[in-house]
Amino acid sequence: MPEHEPQPAVKYPWQQSVLDAFMEVRPESLPAKINAAERAISVRLCDPNPPDAEESTALHDALRSLRVLLPEARGTGRGSGEKREIA
Repeated sequence: MPEHEPQPAVKYPWQQSVLDAFMEVRPESLPAKINAAERAISVRLCDPNPPDAEESTALHDALRSLRVLLPEARGTGRGSGEKREIA
């Protein structure tokens, strides 16, 4: 039986959609995956039960990471100088 690489631990439900975006290998599917991750983060940020400090840090880190991935999904590349705000 082939060994499988262990999947990264997902501590919060919204993290799965962020992980899915970073694991996407098809460029044409990447924008949809990023949008799904942004929506999941947005839903969590709008939740009436605020995140604790650890989850809040994880949410902000995920948004920063998606900003890095976003130019690649839009086909602009990192060197274009174009910046977009997420959330």
